[in-house]
Amino acid sequence: MSYDEEAIRRRLERLDASQKTAFAACCAERLLQLLVKIANGPAGVVAELLPILDRVWEWTRGSGRDLRGDDQIAEGLVPDDDDDNQWTLLVGYTQNAAACTAYAVRTSLSGSAKEAVWAARQAYEVADLAAQHSGYSRASDGEPLERQLLSAEVVQHALRGIEQDLVGVEGGLPVDVLRRNAKTAAEAWAHMF
Repeated sequence: MSYDEEAIRRRLERLDASQKTAFAACCAERLLQLLVKIANGPAGVVAELLPILDRVWEWTRGSGRDLRGDDQIAEGLVPDDDDDNQWTLLVGYTQNAAACTAYAVRTSLSGSAKEAVWAARQAYEVADLAAQHSGYSRASDGEPLERQLLSAEVVQHALRGIEQDLVGVEGGLPVDVLRRNAKTAAEAWAHMF
């Protein structure tokens, strides 16, 4: 599989705002649950992002909940590269998870396919980052680095997850099923990190 933002956007354009938001929430769910597994429990930023994502899921169920401002809260939780803390892979993954959660909120506010695509990009970037730091850091055997990264199992798992989420929302799966699938997939994905 390859990552094709334009193809994802075209598919999302055909969906209503609730379905687009459910897709973006699936991406955020995968990333937050991945961080929970890697960090052995919700802590810090993740513990603050999970309630925001819960509110997004409630919105997809038709709660009518006003999510204005939640995107800014999530954005404010993105760890800063300039913080005194030393940058680690976990900080990088957390940046993507916080951004993804913000995009899920923005999708609910705007109904924009573009915001939902950016949520998917966060999942792809986490996988790409993991691949870069797991032995795919140099081109070998004449194969271009980008192709090596794309073929990494962690990246392919992320791409399959994006596809599964798209198929699920296109097929009208119930929100609870979509969320459960994303959580389950994150558990399997976490073993690759």
